[in-house]
Amino acid sequence: MTEVVSNVNCRNCGAPLELAPGEILITCEFCGTTFNQSSDKAFVLKHSIVPNSMSKDDVKALVKRWMRGDTKPPNLAKASKFHDIKLTYLPFFVIDVKAKTEFKGGMTRTGGWIPREGVMDKEYFWKVLGRRATRFPTREYDIPISTKVNFDMSKVPQGSEFHNTELDESEAVSVARQEIESHHRFLLEQDVDSVDRVDTTFDVDEIEFLHAPVWEVRYEFKGKGYNVLVDGGSKAIIKGEVPPPDTSMKGFFGNIKRAMTGD
Repeated sequence: MTEVVSNVNCRNCGAPLELAPGEILITCEFCGTTFNQSSDKAFVLKHSIVPNSMSKDDVKALVKRWMRGDTKPPNLAKASKFHDIKLTYLPFFVIDVKAKTEFKGGMTRTGGWIPREGVMDKEYFWKVLGRRATRFPTREYDIPISTKVNFDMSKVPQGSEFHNTELDESEAVSVARQEIESHHRFLLEQDVDSVDRVDTTFDVDEIEFLHAPVWEVRYEFKGKGYNVLVDGGSKAIIKGEVPPPDTSMKGFFGNIKRAMTGD
C-alpha cells in the first residue's frame, strides 16, 4: 500500500480522506465526491466508473484458458501456481481530441528524391493513465467505455485497491499531446523516408475522468514469476507475460506430442 502522508476531511460528508504522495484528485470512499487538491475545489470533470464483473475464480479460469492457447508452453496451465490475484481500480483520463498534422518531406527509397507533403487529420479518444512511473500498457488497454456509469463508490468491491490520480486534467492533456505527436510521426515514417517539417495542432473537445477495474495475476512457472493483467469490465486479457519456449529435446518432443494429441 502507498504510504499515507496526510489526513484531511471530505468537504461534502466530513469523512476522513487519506492522501498519498503525489495524488491530486482525491475521491472520498464514503460519499464518492472527488476533489482537486491543487485548487481545493470539487472536481468539475465528469467522473465515471466501469463496474467490475469478475470474481477471483472467474479471473483464474480466464487465465487458465489463456494459458492453454497457442504459442504457450504445452504444460503451462497444469504446471503453473497462482500466487496473487488482486483487483485495482485505476484512474484514466479519456480525451476526445482532434489532431491535425501538416508535414513536409520526401521519399528516397527509389534512389532519388520525391517530395511529399500533406495533412494527417484524425480524431481520438486518447487514454492517459493518471499514475506516474508505471509500466501499465495503456495503449493496449481497450477500456469498455460503453459499460461505464456515473461514479459510485459502492461499485468498488470490498478488499480491492482504489488509486487516485497523480495528474490533473491539464497535465493529462499535455501527456496526450506528446503521445499523439509521437504517434503521428511514427505513422508518417511508414510512408515518408525523410520528414523535414511536422506541425501538429490539437482541438480538445471533451475530457472524461474514470476509474476502471484491472485484475493483476501473479503466477509461477518453473521457478520464475510472471504477470497477467485482466480487464474486469470486459472479461478480457489485457496483456500477459509468457514463459520462453523450452528449447531442450524434452521440450521439442513435448511440442510434437501436443501437436498430435492436442493435449
